[in-house]
Amino acid sequence: MSEFNRQLLNRMTSMLPDGTNAVEKINAIVDRPDAEAYIKAMEPDVFYQLIKDAGWDQGVDLVPYASPSQIQSFVDFDVWRRDQFIPARLDQWLEPIVNEMRDESFKRTMRDLDPEVMVMYVKAHIEVYEPDEEGRIPDDAPEKATLSPDGMHVIVYPEDEDKNALVRALLHRLYELDRVLAWTMLEGVRWELQSEMEEYALRWRTSRLEEMGFVSRVEALQVYKILDPVAVRERIEDEKKLYPHEVQRSRETLDLPAVLSSELDDEFLFVRMLSTITDQETFLTKTFELNSLLNKILVADGIEPGELSSGRQVIRRALGYLSLGLEFLSRGVQTHAEDYIQTLAYKEIFRTGVSLLYKLQRQARQLQHRPTLTIVDSMEYSLLDAQDAALMEGLHRQRPVYGESEFNFELFTSQEQLDQAAVRLSRVAFKQLFTFSIQRLTATDLISLASRDDLLGEPFDVTLDTLFNTWVLRSLLGSTASHEPLGREELAQVLGILQKAPWRAEDSSMRQTFHVLFSTYEAMLPGGADLLLEHWLQHNLIELDDELGRLSDEAPLKLPFVGKLLLKQD
Repeated sequence: MSEFNRQLLNRMTSMLPDGTNAVEKINAIVDRPDAEAYIKAMEPDVFYQLIKDAGWDQGVDLVPYASPSQIQSFVDFDVWRRDQFIPARLDQWLEPIVNEMRDESFKRTMRDLDPEVMVMYVKAHIEVYEPDEEGRIPDDAPEKATLSPDGMHVIVYPEDEDKNALVRALLHRLYELDRVLAWTMLEGVRWELQSEMEEYALRWRTSRLEEMGFVSRVEALQVYKILDPVAVRERIEDEKKLYPHEVQRSRETLDLPAVLSSELDDEFLFVRMLSTITDQETFLTKTFELNSLLNKILVADGIEPGELSSGRQVIRRALGYLSLGLEFLSRGVQTHAEDYIQTLAYKEIFRTGVSLLYKLQRQARQLQHRPTLTIVDSMEYSLLDAQDAALMEGLHRQRPVYGESEFNFELFTSQEQLDQAAVRLSRVAFKQLFTFSIQRLTATDLISLASRDDLLGEPFDVTLDTLFNTWVLRSLLGSTASHEPLGREELAQVLGILQKAPWRAEDSSMRQTFHVLFSTYEAMLPGGADLLLEHWLQHNLIELDDELGRLSDEAPLKLPFVGKLLLKQD
């Protein structure tokens, strides 16, 4: 934990005791003279997250002291996956409840839990039949069938020993403390339809989660709704506000999940600006707003409310998008950012960041089909070098990231990254334009070239860059300009040209080279494209110079290098 992070968290009012980790906080709770009352007073989501952060072995001892509403929340958080009830996930919660909870608490908990949940759980593990007319187990019943304690039902318990013991203990304790509820549960196992029970239970669960800020996924996805970033910024600058809103804190205390609190560091502009809020009440209110927004983002990205700890990457990406949106709206002016962090709706700041990336993402998707970026079926970007392919791959993800290189994918957090990605994307677009529209090559031409028997390398070695480099060097050799792969003697001549490298001496040499090579195409270039073409030429010649320019004339005899040029096998 950094000093910045520590100071920020110290400003938050927590209902949990002090401690550097969840285990220390649990120990402090247990040592309190009013431990049981303290436990029952905890917010259910805070209580649940404390157990998850500490680990089950450390947190299970608190479960028998939980209130029925807290137990219901544990079930809501942990026993469902989307809209599906998972009975096996209820086992670990029931074990301490059945075996350690005091009688009165156990009875109240069983009464207050959604009846559909308990019936579905028991139904998943046992079979229930009616006794015969004499109240005995029917002859046609399974071999291991047994009568219920009141003799009103015939039960077949599961083969699994652990589940058998748990379900037996649950039903026997229910019969001891609440015979009517036990009978009702077994009747439900016999007659209730699983689909109807699951529908009712899900409806109640959804309602409770929404009260705690975990909205439905349909509603949560609204945080990714695209807007016009420029129009939003102009409205803010004209009206000095963004969509009137009021955030109401539902709690006096704010206990952030560890997965969020650990990421509130100064690497994100948004968090740095949050720390500048001096009024404590405003700070707590805006932090509550951030937490609520991140809950929606987690749900939208498929993270279950009970599995927040698995959403670290989602939270980091969200803080990056918030930082990107805030920097854009404030035009990078710190005083504006400090003002906006207190006055603007965080949802709209986030949507601004998302929308900026969507625009870039849409441009990348258009390139994939105008006309193509691959000639190899198993590769999406075979015509791009590794760095350009990384950029495209990052932008094509459902939640875009910045592919700085093939080995480094970063979260988008700043306008600088956005600008760099835009420039790199424009260069990819120009390479595609130059190859297919200006030099009038077709995908069929490139496939034929990549399929040649005498080509050194594989089809994926035919890229927009290797085509360009080969054409440039053939032109510098004075031969007919073409994309024909270079042979051994031609490669030796190329080395001689690279060793002289006139473009390393002065800019005028590069300009002269540029005009000689591209005089045929200059009239065909769209406005401003000559600069992109010159950059492409200079960048690639420097790369070739670095790779080949210092080799001897004999190097082609041993040279394994094919990444920058198209070569023949001779």
